[in-house]
Amino acid sequence: MINGTLYSSDPSQFDLFDSLNQQLNIFPGISITSSVVMLTVIAIDRFYAIIFPLKARITETNTAAVISTVWLISCAVNVPLLVVSEQKQWQWDDGVLEIWCAEKWDQHQKAIYTSVLFVVLYAIPLVVMMVAYFLLARKLWRTTSPGIAALSIQQLQLKAKKKVIKMLVVVMTVFFVCWTPYHVLQIWLQFGTLPKESPPYFKQLRFVVLLLGYSNSAMNPIIYAGVNENFRKSFWDAYKCKHCRRNQVQPDGPAVWLEHPHENIETHSTQAPQELRIQAQNTARA
Repeated sequence: MINGTLYSSDPSQFDLFDSLNQQLNIFPGISITSSVVMLTVIAIDRFYAIIFPLKARITETNTAAVISTVWLISCAVNVPLLVVSEQKQWQWDDGVLEIWCAEKWDQHQKAIYTSVLFVVLYAIPLVVMMVAYFLLARKLWRTTSPGIAALSIQQLQLKAKKKVIKMLVVVMTVFFVCWTPYHVLQIWLQFGTLPKESPPYFKQLRFVVLLLGYSNSAMNPIIYAGVNENFRKSFWDAYKCKHCRRNQVQPDGPAVWLEHPHENIETHSTQAPQELRIQAQNTARA
């Protein structure tokens, strides 16, 4: 957790900070929790959209319910911070008063909370993404396109499948790389054998590890934009306040959502525009 720290020679300036320090301490945790939970929800949504395409239906009501649930879970996970957060002060010799928020835990409670965070924000999301994306990759790679004889269409399908699989692997790998050091450090600090004195670089190490975890939220849009041409186009269309233009290909045959350098073959999607999806329907006419 990044705690706010203020400096001033006038203590009266901190009245507002004094009253809001508990609330301020919880906001970063809620933001990070919502980001991780949303990654898990996206993995589940992709799984159902591709494995069970006829059952996957996204409506405005469902979307609002999912987003509300994500934020409720994020708030619930971080509620204990409201209880343990307290304000600390230090008066320096030059008259500058330093005020910051800190967490005061009972050791047993801190051990339980650290374990819960590890399971909820790391173990479960990682396992869900690994299983979902593995099944998706296997499904996409094995899917054939009955009824399509044109070699060029088959080549486009294979190319798009490889792009989707690549994006899934990159998203999961980035999550693992960004958050593993943070949770390993937290587990070690809570349950490991600590030296009597921290090494001089320890504060910098904690900051870098935390910054790496936070950077995961910033990397995901870059991943989507780098791999998915449709994401870039849809983002630009949304920026210009225009509707996305989509053309349907063979509505009675296998429906495939692809990227094409000259024409948009993407028809429709049950997910947000940033998702690249390939769907092969087995109900095509022979």
